[in-house]
Amino acid sequence: MNFEDSMRVLLRRWYIVLIGLLVTMTGTYLTYQAIPPRFTSEARVLLMPPSESVGKNGNPFLYLGGMGQALDVLTQLSSAADVVDPITHRHPGSEYSVEPDRTTSAPVVHIVVTGGDPHEVSSMQSEALTSVETTLAAMQNKVGLSDGLKIRTMLLVADPEPSMDTKARLRMALVVAGAGGVGTLIMTSMLDGVILRRRPRRAALPGSPVPDIRRSDLGAQAVERGMDGENIVPQSPAPADVRSSPPGSEMPGALEAPVTAGKGSLS
Repeated sequence: MNFEDSMRVLLRRWYIVLIGLLVTMTGTYLTYQAIPPRFTSEARVLLMPPSESVGKNGNPFLYLGGMGQALDVLTQLSSAADVVDPITHRHPGSEYSVEPDRTTSAPVVHIVVTGGDPHEVSSMQSEALTSVETTLAAMQNKVGLSDGLKIRTMLLVADPEPSMDTKARLRMALVVAGAGGVGTLIMTSMLDGVILRRRPRRAALPGSPVPDIRRSDLGAQAVERGMDGENIVPQSPAPADVRSSPPGSEMPGALEAPVTAGKGSLS
């Protein structure tokens, strides 16, 4: 079935298409409402060089290079189960991740918190930031560094309020809408075929009007069978304009012959 045939079917069965579109729209709306929204909050923390490395009047932003190894170690320790599990247990339905920010060359820790409750997301974000600072201090205290040699942290940015993430809801709604549209096309084509096949059956039912068939057509094409199975071709009817002659006028010669013969015998 090409595009033109499909359009003819859709126009011919527009009421089926309308019902399918209404069902699809209803299913899409219910799916969008059934999926709960998700909230997301992000924060970024910059690792600062030790104060002794910068000096009293030095610019710490000029000493950010060479801290990539410390960033990787910090994110690995902050993502460990013994650090993450206690926080997630206090905030059921929410989760967070701690990873290096790959969008910049600076040593930045990227924290992403997601959950179904915006208040829980905000609270988890605060605890995640605290855990990063605690983990950094613990890993440096473990090697016995003095305060002047320790890496510090600076909060670059943090979302004040979680933002609603509707990607999952829109994705599922689009899936339902696409499936409903395809299903409507398939159902319309199938029902159109069923309706077209039932029309000849209705014409063959008892009480249905008999088509007007001319007698001449039947006489020209039909072949009847006799009692013994022999084919008999029906004869064509006589032309309507042939007039029957009156008695005694068909064969005038036959009437005159006996009269002539009678005269000869008498003589």
